[in-house]
Amino acid sequence: MGQLCRCRGGVARGLGVGASYGGLPAFGLLGAGGVEKFLSLCGGVSVDEVWIALFGLLATVVAQIVGLAYWLGRKFATIDERFEEVDMRFKAVERQIADLRAEMDKRFAEVDRRFAEFRGDADRRFQAVERQIVELRGDVERRFTELKGDVDRRFTELREEMDKRFAELRGEMDRRFAEFRGEVERRFQGVEKRIEELGEELRGEIRRSSESVLSAAVAMNTFVVDFVALKGLFTEGERDFAKAQLRAIAGVAAPNPVSREELEFIKAVFSKPDEEISFEELDKALDILWRWFLETYKVEVFRAYLYAYMIKASLYFERLKKKKEGGGGPGATA
Repeated sequence: MGQLCRCRGGVARGLGVGASYGGLPAFGLLGAGGVEKFLSLCGGVSVDEVWIALFGLLATVVAQIVGLAYWLGRKFATIDERFEEVDMRFKAVERQIADLRAEMDKRFAEVDRRFAEFRGDADRRFQAVERQIVELRGDVERRFTELKGDVDRRFTELREEMDKRFAELRGEMDRRFAEFRGEVERRFQGVEKRIEELGEELRGEIRRSSESVLSAAVAMNTFVVDFVALKGLFTEGERDFAKAQLRAIAGVAAPNPVSREELEFIKAVFSKPDEEISFEELDKALDILWRWFLETYKVEVFRAYLYAYMIKASLYFERLKKKKEGGGGPGATA
């Protein structure tokens, strides 16, 4: 038995067969001199035993191949079943997809049909609405035309009525304004007349008051001048100074309110020497200066009047003194 096992192993090695428990067999071929080598390995085993061992090894290999084929067949059958199951599932999915596609096509067709119906209905409705809009526009334009005509007619009537009433009102207002203007003018004329009367009265009162004041002032100043002249305090040089002031005032004065002839008369009188001046000329010059002062109330005019009065008073008392002394010069009478 041991020899047979050794022979089987030798056969396996001689054949080049390597078998592993649970693995796949590997085969080899006997080369030249393989049989002799095989027999030497068997150690004197007979040919029958070798053939038996060989057949036993082949049976093992065949059994392993059959088992492997059966196992592979089962595996491939399982794989085929699974692939068939997958194919069935894919076919079911494809059928569902086809059914869904058909259903979607049907529904889309229904939607297209409804859209077509809605489009047709919408077109019909829009056309009807457009016709109604056209009719409404025509009706509105017609009514606006009628309304415009009615409004224009009423505005024309209203304008004419307003023009008529405004004309009547303007006439009434003009008449009343004329009456009011006449009444106001009459009242203003009465007020103006009263104001003028009051003004005249006031001016007269002021004139009387001012004349009283002026008369008092003139009386006081002339009294002083007469007193000083009576004392003989005015010299010829002072009279020349007064005459120069009078000529200067008459020379620069404007011919208003006194005339140019009167101004020339004043300058001519007070340009003469003392002995050539008459009292008539001095009185006329004093009248002109006094009237000039009453018209203007200027201080220099009043001063000129006092200068002229000083000259008259001085000459009067000087000539009166000479007359009493028996001189009796020309122009000695006042």
